[in-house]
Amino acid sequence: MLSILVGGADADLFKGKNGDDLLIGGSTVFDGNELAIWAIQSEWNSARSYEERATNLRGPSSSLRANGEVFLVTSGTNATVFEDHDSDELVGGSGRDWYFANLAFDLLDDVSKDEWMDELDL
Repeated sequence: MLSILVGGADADLFKGKNGDDLLIGGSTVFDGNELAIWAIQSEWNSARSYEERATNLRGPSSSLRANGEVFLVTSGTNATVFEDHDSDELVGGSGRDWYFANLAFDLLDDVSKDEWMDELDL
């Protein structure tokens, strides 16, 4: 199973595992919503490629997605992922990871050039 790690408020240290990890150095509107988290988990753990899974979770790009209408959006009026105003350390792992962080404030380790990073604004 691929990991999804959401920090919430306060400073966090995440260490991903061997699979493709989704690391969020902040909070989401879905925190505490078990069905929404399950939808994100279902898409992230699907058999689709890294690019297809991440694209599906960013927005309605395909009708073939397990996350329904649950998306990870970092800006605009439909934003669902938010900065926590604390410094976080996100450590990927050996898989291809997807980072949600304030790229000027948070520390990201083990980032490869083929991994996605979405900016969380203060």
